[in-house]
Amino acid sequence: MKKLSLVNNNIVLIGPMGSGKTSIGRELSKLTNLKFIDIDDEIEKSTGVDIQTIFAHENEEGFRLREANALEKVSSINNSVISTGGGIVINEKNRKIIQSLGLVIYLQTNVENILKRISKDKTRPLIDVEDKKNAIEKIIYDRKSYYEEICILKIKTNNVSKNEVVNKILIEYENYKKN
Repeated sequence: MKKLSLVNNNIVLIGPMGSGKTSIGRELSKLTNLKFIDIDDEIEKSTGVDIQTIFAHENEEGFRLREANALEKVSSINNSVISTGGGIVINEKNRKIIQSLGLVIYLQTNVENILKRISKDKTRPLIDVEDKKNAIEKIIYDRKSYYEEICILKIKTNNVSKNEVVNKILIEYENYKKN
């Protein structure tokens, strides 16, 4: 496992859509008294429109530029839980920024759990297709090596309660703060 200096005292959650980054991040924020930052929320606040609208007008490329800008804006932040978008790791500069932010945790989940968690969610432009399962499989395959490259810790969120995942993260967070 990689060694980490927690000079900025952040927890950064990465992983595919539906892995629990936002819900787990919010809970971690409450329990640690760290500020919660969701990169997608930051993009929506700065543009005044939702992610689907950005995709509709600017395609994925335009969204990724906005995502990189939002990450850059929070890159000097301290004492926060940061939930990233699933595709933020595609960009090498983003990966370097994420690594510099703090304890990077890769929330892993399988396709079946993702499908279950986001089955009613209409806000996911990359899987607004007929074969959602195939789209999710491809996304996970394409990004897995990036997630693994920058994470300090991997936690599986398949068939595990949010509280169990949060507790695992809190234990690791306390261990890293001690080192």
